[in-house]
Amino acid sequence: GSRVTARCESRDCNTHNRARLRREDSRYVCFENCVCVDARAHLRSGQWQCAECPQGQYADVAGAIACKTCGAGNFSTGPASCSKCAIGDYCPFGSQAGIPCEMLFSTTRSEGAESPDACVCRALMYDPSYGNATAPACLGCPEHTSCLELGVTLETLPVQPGYWRSMDSSTEMRRCFTPAACL
Repeated sequence: GSRVTARCESRDCNTHNRARLRREDSRYVCFENCVCVDARAHLRSGQWQCAECPQGQYADVAGAIACKTCGAGNFSTGPASCSKCAIGDYCPFGSQAGIPCEMLFSTTRSEGAESPDACVCRALMYDPSYGNATAPACLGCPEHTSCLELGVTLETLPVQPGYWRSMDSSTEMRRCFTPAACL
């Protein structure tokens, strides 16, 4: 087929501002010096054209050949970029927005959490879940414990000096009668 130079329209662009062939009625038409504007991606949906990336995806450069999907720990803030998931939220691959940690009084240790497994109890709280059971909320730490950090669980409750507990599933802290026995 022959190539014909045609007027470039903003919707008919390519990755390097060069000619892109587009099939029209079994003919190829050459569009030169095309530029996708506003970081709109060059998508193929029957023909080459610029279109905004769908939610959860982005184009990081003008004239991109395809939309990129926001990686886990990130979400789409618009057609041109992804942002890290905020503290207290997690973002699976392709997220359109952060998903808040479900357990009441929980958060994440940092930005960019990828799954609900990254959600932990806030400081001064602990996760009362034990074994396979899950709790709906973090609870305030029992008396004679020191829950000053994020992520304390029933099994890891830090017992204050001079106290002990009978097992890792107990929330009852007992005073030591022999101080040397409880370090």
